[in-house]
Amino acid sequence: MIRRFKRGGVVLFGNSTNGDLLNYLVQEVMALEELGLNIVIWTNAANLPTLKGVRSNALILTSSTGLSSSKGLSDIFRSFFVGLSLIFLSRNSIIHFASVNIKNFIPLLLARLFGHRVKSTIHDVTPHEGRGYLDRIFNNFVLWLSNEIVVYSVFSKLEIGKRQCVDSKSILLRTIGGYDLMYSRINKFKRNENLRILFFGRLEPYKGIDIFLELAKANRDFEFVVAGKGTLSDLVRRNDLPNLAFTDKYIPDCDIPHFFNGFDYIFLPYKTATQSGVVALAQYFGVYPVVSNVGAFSEQILNEDYGMVIPVEEWSNVFSYLKGHEYSKRRLIAHSEQMDSRSCIEIIKSEYD
Repeated sequence: MIRRFKRGGVVLFGNSTNGDLLNYLVQEVMALEELGLNIVIWTNAANLPTLKGVRSNALILTSSTGLSSSKGLSDIFRSFFVGLSLIFLSRNSIIHFASVNIKNFIPLLLARLFGHRVKSTIHDVTPHEGRGYLDRIFNNFVLWLSNEIVVYSVFSKLEIGKRQCVDSKSILLRTIGGYDLMYSRINKFKRNENLRILFFGRLEPYKGIDIFLELAKANRDFEFVVAGKGTLSDLVRRNDLPNLAFTDKYIPDCDIPHFFNGFDYIFLPYKTATQSGVVALAQYFGVYPVVSNVGAFSEQILNEDYGMVIPVEEWSNVFSYLKGHEYSKRRLIAHSEQMDSRSCIEIIKSEYD
């Protein structure tokens, strides 16, 4: 095993257990395999079944067991020894930290001290509202230490340019997508007779769940569904409306295709954002996304065939925007096929070529 570790041309750190981020890690493993590169993966124990299911010769090692970036004190101590392991790699190795995670702090620092080339993925250059000042400091630390930065939107690339003296050539742009690796889609092209509207994801203040609830109160003829957990779960429960349902739980990946097929629209009334995997996920299942004009949402929705972007202050008039507009589930799904795993893998391969 030590010999295999020494030959690692690319070392991937994937401590996040988030489903989307794990999917991006799998895409990278597949890309590196196709390039014939030797891979070492340090990851969370919860990710082992998924990564071992990929047809890969990668050496997969456990770097953490806590299911969040801030939990698991033993993981912080373990990260010191994980970081020291990098001293055995050749100086030509590339170390990629696939997400901003506090458990990567020591390995990131040691990777640079040992002279390795470091790339880091940052999904939210500016941390979401409610995150502490330390998150912003850590992001700046990651930007400072990394030779290359991976982002998922032009918006993020421009944000880095404003905050750091980073050469634009060292900022690598990837695409959100590849859900065909996660889900077997059930193509249901028929629309529901009664309009069903979804809010999906963690219930945080910046996502505008209060706006969604006001829309449910004002539009009793439509069915609204909130699916997710978070700091505002109690706020949703207090709104006991006949046309509002609350799925207060994590929906397993195996249930996602059936769940999404039951909706026509997904509303994302975010007050701030970077980008969102939920937009691409909705498009993949033929659910029409209506989103705030914040962050990179306008990049994810190229025209009104693929979604609608409205000003944050106009959400109370959202149905006026939708009036007379007919979208095609079939066309929406066809668009999502342009963001399949193959296109994502080819982008990753071009980075290493």
